[in-house]
Amino acid sequence: MMSILRPTTSRGLPETKSGHPAESPGDQLPQHVEDVRHNFKGTVEAIAVVTTLFAGIQAQLLSGTPSEPSPTASQAVIRALQLVSYGGLAVNVGAALSAMLFLDIVGEAPERFRRWSKNPPSSPSRSAPRRTASELADDKFLAGLELLIVYGSPRSIQFAWYHCVASTLFGTLSILIQIFFWHG
Repeated sequence: MMSILRPTTSRGLPETKSGHPAESPGDQLPQHVEDVRHNFKGTVEAIAVVTTLFAGIQAQLLSGTPSEPSPTASQAVIRALQLVSYGGLAVNVGAALSAMLFLDIVGEAPERFRRWSKNPPSSPSRSAPRRTASELADDKFLAGLELLIVYGSPRSIQFAWYHCVASTLFGTLSILIQIFFWHG
């Protein structure tokens, strides 16, 4: 009689119906880390959509701006507003790009954790948060970022987050200036 064996992968894990290896419980992110990852993902997706819309609006508004100053407007004011408008467009595009970078890093978190858990780094700075638990509890967003770093995400996730947020704020400010001063 022939025995029926479940196909396994090179790691010895059973394959799923799709042929991919099934994950062992030690290969998965803990639920609280997965929740942090999911929450950041939703926030940054919204930022990406809003900043992309802002960039489109600014591009449309720029096409209707006067290139010659009116008799009542000074040349310096027109140039300053053009600088704010083009700068705002660049900042909003930058925010959308950093949001995509952040989403890419967050999307890779489970795979990075799987690789990281198989071969943990030898340096303690990577595997331990820089701050105490009480300090992390006071700052929820940074605590989430540091939690993702502890579970294998690169430290560049902090740069992507701060760039995304700062660019969104400056981009929003620039579009408001453009609307109120040029088209108001």
